[in-house]
Amino acid sequence: MISGNLLRFRVHGGVVKPGFSNPGEHLALAEQVLELVRSLEGETRDVLDAEVKDLADMHRDERLTHGLISVLLDDVDEKMASPHNPSLIRSRLFALAGSRQPLGPVARAEVIATLAAELETTAESIEQSLYADLPSAARLGAMPDLSPEALLARYDLRLAQGLLLSARSMTLTLTRPSPKRLRALVRALKFQRLLFTVAGQDGVWTLNVDGPGSPLTSSARYGVQFANVLPALLHDTDWALTADCIFKTRAGLLKLGPDAGLQPLRRETGMWTAAEETALAERLTTLAAPWQVSLDGEMTVLDGQHVVLPDLVLRDPETGREALIEVVWRWRRAAFERRWEVLRRLGPKNLVLAIATNDKAGDGALPELPGPVHGFKQVPNARTLLALCREVATVPTFARSS
Repeated sequence: MISGNLLRFRVHGGVVKPGFSNPGEHLALAEQVLELVRSLEGETRDVLDAEVKDLADMHRDERLTHGLISVLLDDVDEKMASPHNPSLIRSRLFALAGSRQPLGPVARAEVIATLAAELETTAESIEQSLYADLPSAARLGAMPDLSPEALLARYDLRLAQGLLLSARSMTLTLTRPSPKRLRALVRALKFQRLLFTVAGQDGVWTLNVDGPGSPLTSSARYGVQFANVLPALLHDTDWALTADCIFKTRAGLLKLGPDAGLQPLRRETGMWTAAEETALAERLTTLAAPWQVSLDGEMTVLDGQHVVLPDLVLRDPETGREALIEVVWRWRRAAFERRWEVLRRLGPKNLVLAIATNDKAGDGALPELPGPVHGFKQVPNARTLLALCREVATVPTFARSS
């Protein structure tokens, strides 16, 4: 993602205008950036930084040049070129030099030679390893096979994501999406553990998401998770995004839609399952046999306005009884109480709720929730969930989305 000092945008009339790339103007620069990084494979970041400065000086827009480099380096592996552990080398050198301070050039060379002999290596190898773990000493790996057009497309997406890091909230609107597309977006939001609500009316679905600028979610990690939803949205055809952004000295609404020309980086695979939920499914599979455990629960639309998308489904193959599990990692008390009331009134009666109760999960004490609810601190307890599921399991009668 592009860092704040490299973001290209302006705020006019309360609207944030991103400085997206223009292929007609910037294609040549993208080609130069690709050629430069490709030619410096194996060199250090210090060498790259010097070359980038020269390239940026040749162009009017230094932010764009540095931004393109930043986006490209996201996919370039950097390696530490050192035959020894730098921290151990420093520790041993400082110990050997301790009684000989202050250390002049001759004494320094003798200390290095002593350590080189001790490790059966050369003085040059010791010098190379001494500060090889600094970011400036990292060696550039191979560059991905990208065209100039693809680099500019990645830049535009990363720029939009960088702007979203300053959002207090975001509203996503989908007009008559297919059930598959709506399900995929809800799964993406749940996977990133974002605070959001879903409502639909006349085929238009609105998803309100708390942003990293919100008091309850103000963390760098949440910001990255928040911005990572944007690529999932781009697979829709009729969508709109409005984000309330606050920068250091300015504020405005960021408005994006298909006309922005943003492109997803890769094909959608549909795999939006957190590692903790996969581990929980494996534990339940062991405990619940012969019951079957699935991670691909179907989405249920309630009264055309709310949805239920279980994270796990337990099914008894002999009787056909099922229980649904929804895991809630973050919540706002007032909004969640309203959602739980809707679920109790309209939702499937075989739904079990697992809700995080640690200090960072919500904005206060967890309310008393009637029904099959399991509160957990770090990860849900499989035995507790299994007991609740067996109590509420029923033969499915709910109409689901397809």
